[in-house]
Amino acid sequence: MKDKTPKSPAMSPEPLRVLLIEHEQRYVDLCLETIRRAGFDPSLRVVASKEEFLQALRDAEFDVVISDFRLPEWTGLDALCLLQQEGHDVPFLLVTGTLGDESAVECIKRGVADYVLKDRLARLPEAVRSALREKQLREERARAVAGLRESEERYRTLLDVAPVSMVIVDQQGRIALVNTQTEQLFGYLRQELLGQPV
Repeated sequence: MKDKTPKSPAMSPEPLRVLLIEHEQRYVDLCLETIRRAGFDPSLRVVASKEEFLQALRDAEFDVVISDFRLPEWTGLDALCLLQQEGHDVPFLLVTGTLGDESAVECIKRGVADYVLKDRLARLPEAVRSALREKQLREERARAVAGLRESEERYRTLLDVAPVSMVIVDQQGRIALVNTQTEQLFGYLRQELLGQPV
């Protein structure tokens, strides 16, 4: 008897735009293969110098930057500084042969999303996924904050056009918002009233 259970389509690889800063071809190949085996479909741009790195940032957008820690004439942290100076919010991962605890802490403090040791490269795809999730959460938080600000502006506008005096207080009983009618009624400027007890 034939199995009539519908077959689920194979998962298609997840597209991933990678900017890889590496000067040794064997590590380029290893990183690429590790990312592919984990279900990504990477489009890879490889650079080795500062100039190539800056040009790549100007030419295209990337989902993630993966950098060797030690590079000829510069470091992965130099690359991170350039990325930040250029104003890109792209997760930045370091791949390194060794990294002591103090260096690791310094890297994270400066904005490195994660680091992976070269002898444990199998962890790279999870580091990439984690960094992408973090970026997505940051973007969602930023959208939520922008939405709240927009709502607050609309609320203030509605409050200001109200024909009566309105005062909103916070949980401590201090004035948090007043409208134009309140300023006119009591003869105080808004800045003088905000923060005062009712």
